[in-house]
Amino acid sequence: MSGGTVLVIDTSYLLELYRVPGYFNNRTHKAIKAKFATAIEQKSLRYVPFPVILDVANHIVDGRDDGPRKQRADLFVGHVLQSFDSAQPFVITPALDEASLKELLRRFANEFASERVGLTDTTIIHEANRLEQKHGKSHDVHIWTKIDVSRLASLIPNPTLSLMTTMSLEIQV
Repeated sequence: MSGGTVLVIDTSYLLELYRVPGYFNNRTHKAIKAKFATAIEQKSLRYVPFPVILDVANHIVDGRDDGPRKQRADLFVGHVLQSFDSAQPFVITPALDEASLKELLRRFANEFASERVGLTDTTIIHEANRLEQKHGKSHDVHIWTKIDVSRLASLIPNPTLSLMTTMSLEIQV
């Protein structure tokens, strides 16, 4: 039995949570919002890799709804800034140092790019593996994502690391 849960949150989950136009639907938004509430209540550790922050911000400005875009940006930035002070609603993992970034870029080019896995997703996988090593057997580590993960499973070296997709989300909620 594990001592807790570690969640590494993908861009797709945050786009649903913040209801970014063109990237969410009401049914999935409600399910993900409930999942976040449960994770907070259960004191799960929630991590957002820094590149995900950049992705979400870019998607927020893609929309054509100037008023709601500004409100959505304010809400998102408010949560990000709050995270630095209180680790709520999530912990933002820092940008990598130069040596780690170089290694990540090499892995991206050599392993992930041919599988059509982008640099942000490569970072998410890297972060999940780092957290799994950090917490060992004391926590279950999951990646929360909406993307089809069948191509990612072989790229995650540790079989105890799991991917929680929209399908598993809808079954579990």
